Amino acid sequence: RDYRRAIELFEQLRPGTAMRLYPLVGLGRILVVQRRFVDARDALERAVGIEPDGADLAIATAARAWLAHALVVGRLDVARGTELERTAGAELAVLAARDPVARRERTLLDAR
Repeated sequence: RDYRRAIELFEQLRPGTAMRLYPLVGLGRILVVQRRFVDARDALERAVGIEPDGADLAIATAARAWLAHALVVGRLDVARGTELERTAGAELAVLAARDPVARRERTLLDAR
């Protein structure tokens, strides 16, 4: 509920901000855990469509990695998900070495 409210507020008050990435990825993660892959895909595709600024690169990469996971595990688009897993997973691993957001997202994804 909090993520949905945050998304709504960002879209009303600051529609162009890359900060929307955070609640969209948070919502996507929850939906993946709940095995609601179609809903997760929708939230995460919205996140992937946002152009990150430099500080949001890790969460933008995490959005692609979570989307890949939803596509593959949910059997929504295995070919696309597999390709995303390769690229986003590798980028997230590199970022995790120096960015705490990327490190947290990688840990959460690895637990899936």
